[in-house]
Amino acid sequence: MSADPLLLAQMPSIIIINKSPSAVSAFVSKYSNSNGDDSWFNLAQGARDSWNRAGWELVAFKNANDTKRAGVYVPSNAVVTFNGFDNITVESLNVHSSRKYPEKRYRIAMSSIIVINKSSSAVSVFVSKYSNSSGDDSWFTVAAGGRDSWGRKGWELVAFKNASDTDRAGVYVPANSVVTFNDLAHISVL
Repeated sequence: MSADPLLLAQMPSIIIINKSPSAVSAFVSKYSNSNGDDSWFNLAQGARDSWNRAGWELVAFKNANDTKRAGVYVPSNAVVTFNGFDNITVESLNVHSSRKYPEKRYRIAMSSIIVINKSSSAVSVFVSKYSNSSGDDSWFTVAAGGRDSWGRKGWELVAFKNASDTDRAGVYVPANSVVTFNDLAHISVL
C-alpha cells in the first residue's frame, strides 16, 4: 500500500482503515493530545477515520466479543490498515512497517506486566495505565539485564525508546504478560 496524499494532507493525525471482512472496534491513545478521545469506536468494513494526534500513540483493535485484541505503537502521520488481528500494516512519512501479530486469545487473570531488558544497554520504557488509573505511565529506565514490573489489570501499551528519542517501538499486551526487549526491532511477548 502507498499512503494516499489526500490522507497525509490531514496530518498531524493517525488514520485507521478497516480492510478486514468485518467491523472492528478501535481506539487511539491520547498521549500527544490530552483533549483527544480515547474511547473505543466501531469501524465498519471498509471504513476509515482519523484521530488528531501529534506524537507517538497506541492504536488498538478488539472484536465485538472482546475475545481478540491487537495493537501497534505508531508516530503521528501514520496510516494504520487493519486487515485482521494477525495483519496490521503501518505507513507514514516517518515509518513503514508491516508486522504480523500472532492471533492470541487472552484471559485477564493476573495483575502485572513484567519487562525484561536483554539488551546490552539500559532502555527507556513506559507502560500505559488504562487498567490502573493510579499507576504511573512515566518513562522509566530498565538497566541492561534488568527487569521491572507494573501493576496492571488489563490491556496496556508497553513502549520503548532509544536514548536520543529518535526511534520508538511498542507492543499492546494484556496483564500477566512478560515483555522481553532485545532491541527496538526485537520485542517478544509471553
